[in-house]
Amino acid sequence: MRNKLIFFRRSLIADGIIFILSCFYFQASYAQPGEWVWLHGSSTSNSAGNFGAQGISSPTNVPPATYESCEWTDLNGNFWLFGGLNSSYNTFGDLWKYDPSTNEWVWKKGTGTPGDPGNYGTMGVSSATNNPPSRGWGIASWVDNQGNFWMYGGSGSGGVYADLWEYELGTNEWTWMKGPSVTGVAGVYGTQGVPDPANNPGSRFECATAWTDNAGDLWLFGGYSGISFNDLWRFNIATNTWTWMKGSAGAGGAGVYGIQGVEDPANTPGKRQSYSRWKDSNGNLWLFGGLDYTSGTLYNDLWRFNTATNNWAWIMGSFGAGTYNNQCQPDSSNIPSGREECRATSIDQNGDFWLFGGGEGNVFQLIYNDLWKYCRSTGQWTW
Repeated sequence: MRNKLIFFRRSLIADGIIFILSCFYFQASYAQPGEWVWLHGSSTSNSAGNFGAQGISSPTNVPPATYESCEWTDLNGNFWLFGGLNSSYNTFGDLWKYDPSTNEWVWKKGTGTPGDPGNYGTMGVSSATNNPPSRGWGIASWVDNQGNFWMYGGSGSGGVYADLWEYELGTNEWTWMKGPSVTGVAGVYGTQGVPDPANNPGSRFECATAWTDNAGDLWLFGGYSGISFNDLWRFNIATNTWTWMKGSAGAGGAGVYGIQGVEDPANTPGKRQSYSRWKDSNGNLWLFGGLDYTSGTLYNDLWRFNTATNNWAWIMGSFGAGTYNNQCQPDSSNIPSGREECRATSIDQNGDFWLFGGGEGNVFQLIYNDLWKYCRSTGQWTW
């Protein structure tokens, strides 16, 4: 954890970079194609932001500078943020919305006070007074098929969480859906592949590798809480039930790579806290990179998970240094350097995957601003 805090002070603008990257893809009218544009917020670090009046959009509103906030994009193309850490390592419990069409922020929920303990209310019951406790450090987040937001875990002043929350946009209300209201709990795995109301992944943070599949189920891989995980979970919204699908129960192990490009029931990515993820047009779930914090292994491997067969396939890469050939030219030997905390990912109109930045090593001696594209049809990376 000490090593991660070293990186924190050097990363306060990371969420702003991620946000601008998202705008680059989703709101191209602000600039010519292939150009960056500064859209909003402060150009200096450690900004206190400006909350304004809750529920009222304003050109002067802006969230405080935060590290590892939780994010969503709604079905109308608006961007949302929850939580994150400030320069004093305090976490927030506020929800913000950004409208690209007006270039304005609005503070939607929360008290605006770092370290707020939140209010759980009654499990499964929505209320205007409900609010998740303040948190950050790589919260898992999803948008369901109805456009509502979900989040799981994270870490704050109260400890490491194992709770699942839903935010309904139509009512502007949070609902505590699953998991304990106390921190630092172990997972309840049950039997692999068998749903059970008692199942729960357990407390974890740095677990931002999360997907919503075509059926509307929520998937979660890995994370960290004193140990690194490589477990894969599925949450069925209709039954409000978790299922442990693949990987180790508790502390994860080394990866099983198998044959490159070939699915196998024995295959699994190694234990890690991981970030870069995409879902392709066929509904397959993809994962890139991450760090095994317990061993210091920094990955640059690419994996594909088939939800229909419940099998992983190792696509390419392993760990360590990348290969940067000619810029803007695809090459079969290209691959990004190993990295974690690379949450800035997008999918373009051709179904190709993009990623930006991230950090390298337990003390983050290298922090990247490189932009990459992975073309699924050719299986090649382009720097």
